[in-house]
Amino acid sequence: MKTTAAHTTSTCTNTDPCVLDCAGCENEELVHDPQDCHNYYMCLNGVAIPEIPLTCHDGDHFNYTTHQCVSGDECEGCLNASPVCHYQCKEDVYQYPTHGNQFNCSTYTNCNDNDNEIIPCPPEAPYYDGTSCQTDESKCCSCYPYCTTAMGNLVLDPSDCTKFYICTDLGIPEHFGTCKKGEYFDPMSEKCSTYVTCSTPSSCFNKVYPDGCIYRYTCQKFGVEAKCRNQCLKEFYSCTTDDIGHTVEPITCSGDLVFNPKNQLCIPVDDCPFPSSFMSLNTTMLSRRVLG
Repeated sequence: MKTTAAHTTSTCTNTDPCVLDCAGCENEELVHDPQDCHNYYMCLNGVAIPEIPLTCHDGDHFNYTTHQCVSGDECEGCLNASPVCHYQCKEDVYQYPTHGNQFNCSTYTNCNDNDNEIIPCPPEAPYYDGTSCQTDESKCCSCYPYCTTAMGNLVLDPSDCTKFYICTDLGIPEHFGTCKKGEYFDPMSEKCSTYVTCSTPSSCFNKVYPDGCIYRYTCQKFGVEAKCRNQCLKEFYSCTTDDIGHTVEPITCSGDLVFNPKNQLCIPVDDCPFPSSFMSLNTTMLSRRVLG
């Protein structure tokens, strides 16, 4: 649904782009969608509605500090937002009205219905990403690691067969480890091994993580690709025709240059179109994801 923001000022107190919260909001005031900075919700009696977020007009985005749609298609949003994939109905059906189906990305379950009706995604948006049906298959919940047990188990990252996660709670885990070169993670033994083959589904290739970065890149065409879409890093991916179908390691810009995701060129760091705080985000995120 597309509409425009009605309020020009707001009493809402939350300005965290990673939190959906109607704190301080009067009825019919607007709050941002942490998963997409072009979307927003309306507050009614302290609850964000409707189940599916509203969308600003084309060319606009929702400003989470002023709580209204503003001109400009590009926006920062919540770079740390985690996928909302889960496979069971949660108690808060207002916050989580649906859930995915672990073995079928083209359907989702309606939690507002006591029968837990399974609903197919429409042909024009065939893949459910944990929130809504959309067109990018790599955003399927099945492309994210998922813990069905709470403590201690190791699970495979479906988008990277060299990576494994440790389960500390139900849902999508945070802390990961990486196998040695030449080894892949075996989900049966929960160990890295040279005797197992990589079985990453092609639909999960080049998954963009919540921080905007691709950590394992499989070449699908000739050319270059930014490692992170919202940062100017020294590292980027480069593919020759011989690399197509193969995983490549990132290369770096020369000297003090950094890679600009917008024009796909190495540029001086002062010419980066992104805020300087983004440039250290990749290192910060990785430091939080160390397997203890």
